[in-house]
Amino acid sequence: MRSLNLLQEGCFMFSFIQSFFWELLIILGSGVLFAIISFFSSPFTDPYLKPKKEKFIRWVKRKQGREKRVTVVSVRLFENGKTGEKRSGLPYEVELPYESIDENSMSIEESDRLIIEAINKKYGKNYSPRGVALNNVSPKKEIRYE
Repeated sequence: MRSLNLLQEGCFMFSFIQSFFWELLIILGSGVLFAIISFFSSPFTDPYLKPKKEKFIRWVKRKQGREKRVTVVSVRLFENGKTGEKRSGLPYEVELPYESIDENSMSIEESDRLIIEAINKKYGKNYSPRGVALNNVSPKKEIRYE
C-alpha cells in the first residue's frame, strides 16, 4: 500500500515538473517570439530608417508607373483695364500636368493660356487670355506619387 502511495506521489511530482517545464517553455517562447517580431519591425518604426523606407516606396511606385511629374505655378493675375486698387494682382497657385513650361518646351502664349485655363477650372473664374496679364510667374517642378 505504501509503495502505491509513493508511486502516485511520484506521478504527481512528474506531472507537476512536466507542466512547469511546459509553462516555462511557453513563456520563453513568447519572449523569443516578441524579440523576433520587434527585431523585424524595427525598420518600420526606426526614425533613422524612415527616409530609406520612403525612398524605397518611391522607387517601387516609379517602377509601377505611378509617378506623375507636374509643374506647380504661382502667379499674380492682373485684369486689363482696371486701375488703382482694382488692379492689384490676385495671387493664384495651380498645378499643370506638364513636366516643364519653360520657353524651350512651349511658347509663352501657350503657357499663359494653360495657366489661365487651370485658374478658371480650379477657382471657377472666367478669365480670357486677352483680358488678363500674368506677373511673377514662378513654376516649380514636382514629382507626385499616386
